[in-house]
Amino acid sequence: MNDIREQLLFDYYGDLLTPKQREILSYYFDSDYSLAEIAQILGISRQSVYDSIHRSLKALETYEDKLGMIDSDEKRRKDLKELERSVRALGKNDQTGRILKILKRMIEENGI
Repeated sequence: MNDIREQLLFDYYGDLLTPKQREILSYYFDSDYSLAEIAQILGISRQSVYDSIHRSLKALETYEDKLGMIDSDEKRRKDLKELERSVRALGKNDQTGRILKILKRMIEENGI
């Protein structure tokens, strides 16, 4: 798993974790603390931090496997971009201008 995917998983599904898991992942992702720094802050072992991160990420992957929100959003982003390219290829006129405005708004709302 890569860091970007892990951060996305945490952003999408972090609220489904226990408060302790969220706290540890927040230190890890949001504050960019090392395992040793997190362990020191929480008064636990580095191994406990590592285990918690590993279990939490596994849980987050399970949520994505079942709910598919990240994959769904990615598909929607790709579809909107493809639709925008197709409309632009039609050429400029009043109708395509209106469609492009709507598409632009949808793209912005979806963070593309």
